Amino acid sequence: MRKPTRWFKRGGWAAAALCALLVSGPPAAQAQTVQSLQERVQMLEQQLKNLDEVKKQLDALKGQLESIQKEQEAQKAKVEKQAKSLEPLGDLKDLKKTIEVASKLEFSGRATGTIQATEGIDENVGGDENFAVGAFDLFFTYRPSSNVKAVVGLTAIGGDGPDTRFPTFSILNAHAGSTSHPGSTLDDVSVLEAYLEATFFQDRLTLTAGKIDLTNYVDTNAYANNKKDDFLSVSFTNTHVLSNPANGPGVRARYVLLPDLLYVEAGAMNQDRNSNLRTTDKFFEDVYGIAEVGVTPKIFGRQGNYRVWAFADGAARKNEENGEQNRYTAFGAGLSFDQEITDWLGAFVRAGYRDSANLNWATQAAWTTGVQLMKLVPGRPNDVVGLGYGEIRPTTRTVNPQKDERRWEAYYRWYLLDNLHFSPFIQFVDNRSGLQTDSDFWLFGARLHLSF
Repeated sequence: MRKPTRWFKRGGWAAAALCALLVSGPPAAQAQTVQSLQERVQMLEQQLKNLDEVKKQLDALKGQLESIQKEQEAQKAKVEKQAKSLEPLGDLKDLKKTIEVASKLEFSGRATGTIQATEGIDENVGGDENFAVGAFDLFFTYRPSSNVKAVVGLTAIGGDGPDTRFPTFSILNAHAGSTSHPGSTLDDVSVLEAYLEATFFQDRLTLTAGKIDLTNYVDTNAYANNKKDDFLSVSFTNTHVLSNPANGPGVRARYVLLPDLLYVEAGAMNQDRNSNLRTTDKFFEDVYGIAEVGVTPKIFGRQGNYRVWAFADGAARKNEENGEQNRYTAFGAGLSFDQEITDWLGAFVRAGYRDSANLNWATQAAWTTGVQLMKLVPGRPNDVVGLGYGEIRPTTRTVNPQKDERRWEAYYRWYLLDNLHFSPFIQFVDNRSGLQTDSDFWLFGARLHLSF
């Protein structure tokens, strides 16, 4: 049997070690748990602080949003107030349509003033006189599409010019009230043109209908066709025997057979045998019709235009053998050529003949020729000098023995601005109205023209 004291010694040490382990273990674990809890508390406190910052930011954003909403409400109230102020003009939708229409509307205009003074008029017919004429034209063009347009032209003219005092075949002022717009009341605004125009087949076919001026389309000329810029006499702006009616109801068609080379043109207008321009109760009962063929080649790189035309006038009258006047159709034909020769020189010629039996006409043939000189003055490349001469033959029925009325005209177009020019000019008339007994005379004058 073992002795208890030895076991006790060994077991006592073991128990003591175990007790020491048990006593030291729990306090360390407890300390670690407290520290961890403290760290978590600190972390949560930091998160709470972050939440406070987020809340502050949210509150700031909320304030900004409220400010924006108030501004939007103020803007909305302002727009509503403006919309109410526009109610007399119609709905906003109608206003938008009005703006769209206005964007397709174009306008242009021109103003021309001339003064003329005669020299050489016999005292027995009143002696020399001075004349002044003013004209203002305004054009509105509406283009609903790229190939359709509507045009309205208004005109106002003041002054008759020299032709009321000293009548001539040539007509010495093309835009005077007595000559350019017969049938109108001077100083009143009247409709010069009002028409619709459309193009087809890549602009090769052009159709025009309404109140038109046929001289805008036939018997044109590069150097003698614009009474505002070129020669002032009507006999130079168009062939005297063209015989077209004054602006009125008509149609016109142009077809380009070969681009930049060959075209055909035709037009028809209402004609009134009684010359009552304001009457349309016999619309197209008497018809004036014209056809033109034009060749437009470039010869050695220089542009040329060669036109031949013929017309038929259904309002003609003639005397029959029984002494009565009967209605019939009169005919006429003519040509208009122009050719650029050099950079500084262009030339033109016009000629025409018409039925001399028509009682409505006092002349039967006419021709004109002339040149346009450019770039003559150094440093002024746009200035132009024009020189023209022509003759008009009366019928033997109206003047016997007949004498051809002869006239000369020269002008210098001096550009003050791109759209403003001043043109002094000289005119000379011999055998006025085909009468050798009427003295020849000179006219000196000037023209001021503005376009916009």
